[in-house]
Amino acid sequence: VKGIKTSNLTMQGRNIITMGSRDGNNFLVILLAASFNNEDERLEYYHMDDAKALFEWVYAHFSFRTILNENTELGQVSVRNGDGVDYVLVRPEKSYGTLWHDMSDVASITQEIELEDNVSAPVKEGQVLGTVTLKFSGEELATLNLVSTSSVELSKFRYYLALAKHFTKTSWLTWAIILSVMFSLIYIAICVYAFVQYQNRKKAPVYLRPNSSEIRKEGRKDDQP
Repeated sequence: VKGIKTSNLTMQGRNIITMGSRDGNNFLVILLAASFNNEDERLEYYHMDDAKALFEWVYAHFSFRTILNENTELGQVSVRNGDGVDYVLVRPEKSYGTLWHDMSDVASITQEIELEDNVSAPVKEGQVLGTVTLKFSGEELATLNLVSTSSVELSKFRYYLALAKHFTKTSWLTWAIILSVMFSLIYIAICVYAFVQYQNRKKAPVYLRPNSSEIRKEGRKDDQP
């Protein structure tokens, strides 16, 4: 015990503030308004007696307890596009312990677990994927991160397959189909127009105009007997 400070006030009685330590745990006791005298009007130091009794009770009934171990698996999280693995287990990021009264049942501590529901590979070991909140009688004791117990590699095949499936559900596919149909119709129209022009050229009469040398040759033939 150390740090003893007493105070004796006529209107407030005997008072004491003191700290006690055991097994690395520190306890602070503050007692106010203890009586000066006993029933026989003789001086008594009840504040000293009560402080000693409180320390002895605390040392006997309180000890440090590990409430949640870091190796405890608390659930699993689904992982999309994993290479041969569809889920990963989660555990507390670190252990949690506190001073605990031996008459309080640790099993009465509740765990409120929240896990991510939109996880895609790759996942690294130790990656935070949720939280766990410990409560006792409605009081929050602590909130700890939940981390992956292992790694999950990305499957490129499953990743690109998922992209393809997602693409079919988006407006991009609709626009792609509309644009494809529009360009196809334009191409067909151009081809039809070109074919019609070609057919028209085939049906039109062809006029050949002989050159001057051919005319002279034809004229010589006519002059001969």
